[in-house]
Amino acid sequence: MLANKQEKMIWVVLAGGRATRMLGQEKGLVELNHRPMITYIIDQLQAQGVDVVINANTQMEQYQRLAPSFSDNNQNYEGPLSGMLAAFDAYPEQQYLGFVACDVPCLPDNYVELMCSSLDAQTQIVVAQYEGRMQPVFNVMHRSVVDELRSFLAKGERKVGYFIKKHQFKEQPFKDAAPVFSNINTLAELKAIESLL
Repeated sequence: MLANKQEKMIWVVLAGGRATRMLGQEKGLVELNHRPMITYIIDQLQAQGVDVVINANTQMEQYQRLAPSFSDNNQNYEGPLSGMLAAFDAYPEQQYLGFVACDVPCLPDNYVELMCSSLDAQTQIVVAQYEGRMQPVFNVMHRSVVDELRSFLAKGERKVGYFIKKHQFKEQPFKDAAPVFSNINTLAELKAIESLL
């Protein structure tokens, strides 16, 4: 069942949030060293040999120029889990989907390989771990969680980590040096990371 999972899996860049701490700017399209921030993560995933798509809720024409893109099932900005559910609905043939955030421009070079290596028949979710902390939005999910995910969101629940812990999951540790998994939430953080890329 798990043969060739890495080659067949689609990876979703989650860019559907409000970006309130970025003064309302579309976070994935904010320029970092004169290019949209999301292009860093697209390029890094593609360099690891996988197909990449984007989940976004605004600026769809611009995102479509970068990769195939789709929106949440509603426009209530319900957070990353809503984008994950929309991805499973958009790609019904996929048993597994990989997820990353659009605001982390530095991924480990072996991110896809290690995440996929932790999958087995009993594991529903593999989630990245860095410096001893779970990175909930960086995960691989199996379709078996979809019904519970839909119910979870319908109840108003939004916390990705809490949802993950309700299922059979594994944490995949990463030991790379910073700035991997450094997310950009403010314009000051954006400025700080420019010189590291």
